[in-house]
Amino acid sequence: MKTVKDLENMIISTIQDTCGVEITDRNQHLLSDAVKIPTVDYLYVFDSLEKQLNIPVTKVLEQNDYTVFTVHNLACEIEKMMN
Repeated sequence: MKTVKDLENMIISTIQDTCGVEITDRNQHLLSDAVKIPTVDYLYVFDSLEKQLNIPVTKVLEQNDYTVFTVHNLACEIEKMMN
């Protein structure tokens, strides 16, 4: 079973591998201008996470509002789905 910390690390690594952007603040809103990732690139991030975890990670977006879009919040919601 993956912990929230494991999932945070997986999300950060996936963003790095997919978008070439290093995320250092797990509470930084990922859609902010400071992150500099085009919104469309998150489709590839979520696709990769779904393949790694074998769960429909995009459901997190359906069940939450924009505040979920931090590494920490996404990891918490994914962890809930896995239980």
